Amino acid sequence: MNKSNLKVLLLPILFRSICRAVQAWLFSSTGERIVARLRLKLFTHLIHQEIAFFDVTSTGELLSRLSADTQIIKTAATSNLSEALRNLTSAIIGIGFMFSSSWKLTLLSLVVVPVTAVTMRRFRRYLKQLSHTIQAAAAVAASVAEESFGAIRTIRSFAQEGYAVSKYSEKVDERLKIGLKRAKVVGLYFGGQNAASKLSIFIVVSYGAYLTITGSMTAGSLTSFILYSLTVGSSVSSLSGSYVSAMKAAGSSRRVFQLLDRVSGMPKPGDKCPVGNPDGDVELDDVWFAYPSRPSHMVLKGITTKLKPGSKVALVGPSGGGKHQEAGHAHQIMQEQQNRMQLLPSSSILFHFVTLVDVMKF
Repeated sequence: MNKSNLKVLLLPILFRSICRAVQAWLFSSTGERIVARLRLKLFTHLIHQEIAFFDVTSTGELLSRLSADTQIIKTAATSNLSEALRNLTSAIIGIGFMFSSSWKLTLLSLVVVPVTAVTMRRFRRYLKQLSHTIQAAAAVAASVAEESFGAIRTIRSFAQEGYAVSKYSEKVDERLKIGLKRAKVVGLYFGGQNAASKLSIFIVVSYGAYLTITGSMTAGSLTSFILYSLTVGSSVSSLSGSYVSAMKAAGSSRRVFQLLDRVSGMPKPGDKCPVGNPDGDVELDDVWFAYPSRPSHMVLKGITTKLKPGSKVALVGPSGGGKHQEAGHAHQIMQEQQNRMQLLPSSSILFHFVTLVDVMKF
């Protein structure tokens, strides 16, 4: 083999390798940028939500959305997208060659497409819902783990490690049951698709053999058609795998985009100097308050008071009596349900809220 022939053989390999390296680098870097921007946007949006939102939404769930769900979205938007585009291109080119070999056999092989499309539509809805449920169950399990680790001293003090393990195991089992259900659905889908594909190939080959026997088609053309159809079948099968991954990502991203679309109930923070000469009074006018997780149980009931600038006020009461909420209202951490709390004008506003130790009954 001379040098010119060797170059002809090696140059395409080198060119393809370079293109493959550039493709992997571009998609990987794009995926990292996508997930970084998505996480930053989601965190920024969550950090500006009202405190009531964090009372009813567990920290573990939010951490799961920031980490696991965004990672699934990244995978679907990069590697799965790359594979889907490559397989789609191969399938389209292969179908073109199939038409050039025999348009009759090509149309016959495409008969299963409408049936497959209807099946995929129903499968998409069901799989998307299952994927969303799985991620929700995983978030609950993560929340239980986060709470257990945060209270590890209390758990160790009361020797409740077994209870913590059983509670986490229960949530993991719930997620496992849904995951096994999804695995069964995916298995049935791929099995049915494979059966339809093989039946289509059997019909096409049988009809192609008939055309060859009658002289309407040569054996070489039939062989070429079969090779093209195998290439198209392989690409379509890979597309189905990408489709399943995309549906899983769609289910996982559902809660993420719900959080991004959520409108905060907290008023926008003031960033401008007040007009006038404030005197610093804090007035509570018949304030009522209940936690969002317990809306029927009022913590503050008709609190009315006025605090003068420079004064020191001690809030005394039993645990759960609403002492921290009084301070929270002044800093707009919590929002009262009825009537209002207002800050009257002041020359310099500086609040020192000191909550005494909870009153204990002996």
